[in-house]
Amino acid sequence: MWAGTIGGAERAVFQFIRSQVQLSRYIPAIAYSRESGFYGGEIRKLGVDVIDLGLHRDFSVTEARRVKALIKDFEIHHFHAPEVTPMLASVLCDGVRRVYTHRSGDFAYSGKQWLRYEFAGFMTRHYFHGLVGNTGLACRSGARVTRTDSSRWRTVYNGIDFSLLRAQRSRENVASEIGLPLDDRAVIGTSAHLRDWKRIDWLIRACAKLEPTSYHLLIVGDGPARPQLETLSKELKVESRTIFTGMKEHMGDYLQLMDIFALPSSSAESFGNSAVEAMGQGLPTIVCSDGGGLVEHVRHAETGFIIASIDELANRIRELQSNGDLRQRLGNAAREHVTRKYSYENLVGSYDNLYDTVLAK
Repeated sequence: MWAGTIGGAERAVFQFIRSQVQLSRYIPAIAYSRESGFYGGEIRKLGVDVIDLGLHRDFSVTEARRVKALIKDFEIHHFHAPEVTPMLASVLCDGVRRVYTHRSGDFAYSGKQWLRYEFAGFMTRHYFHGLVGNTGLACRSGARVTRTDSSRWRTVYNGIDFSLLRAQRSRENVASEIGLPLDDRAVIGTSAHLRDWKRIDWLIRACAKLEPTSYHLLIVGDGPARPQLETLSKELKVESRTIFTGMKEHMGDYLQLMDIFALPSSSAESFGNSAVEAMGQGLPTIVCSDGGGLVEHVRHAETGFIIASIDELANRIRELQSNGDLRQRLGNAAREHVTRKYSYENLVGSYDNLYDTVLAK
């Protein structure tokens, strides 16, 4: 991967490696192109080799020769991002089997990103033995941007260790830290890297339509869209009821404060770990009908709601606010559904079978 800093894909890969340590017949190591970050540190605690490639740019033949020396002894190179220099280094290694997992939704790439996927497409068409998407949408997106045959792709959903989401501090302690009153008002929450396509502005606009004294809005995460979102909350006069926490390492501490979870992302969302994590904690979860891989997690009116507009989002929040039995029913069904579907056993078994297949080729 590019880095091991805090983020959804980085967290998913950390949990994947953790599950391999526990259950796989294969022994993992991880190479980060730039920096190991928080999750690199967590992986080291598992006793797994963490290789810092020390790359400052992603298009370098000279650096590829140096990277080759660091990775040539591994039998399988499994890429979780379209890394040009490491992919080239991998192709220079004799006898290696290569796997690529696509973790992006529908994007129209341009400039350097377009060039990166053009290169990755050439590599995957000619030198890769296994192609995977972490949702059905990711498979379709990966086939499109790499111009590979869709029949070569298989879906392997992320595995999530829901035990990692147990709160490490009391509700009172966490609420005090962020200035959240613990009262009878519903806490509507989300967790995201705050970028435009996450559409957290939909959630702010929907909350502005609610009874002002009926809720608190908790936004966990950070990113380039945060200044605009803070400005929007002031323009809509909801800033006094909205808390931006910034990036947090232990999401379970903050999920325990929420009554309702919403992630109104666009089709750019490939998986949406934060929504599945919220469902695993028994939170009724709302996603959008054009929400990419998110709609593969939620069964409408059974484990959450799938909506198509800001007005519908506001109406579903009102419905959940006023009906505690509905919140509990949807939340319990959500927990049962995702903990069964996104288990470590399913994840590791699927990848072990894939590795067996590519080594036999």
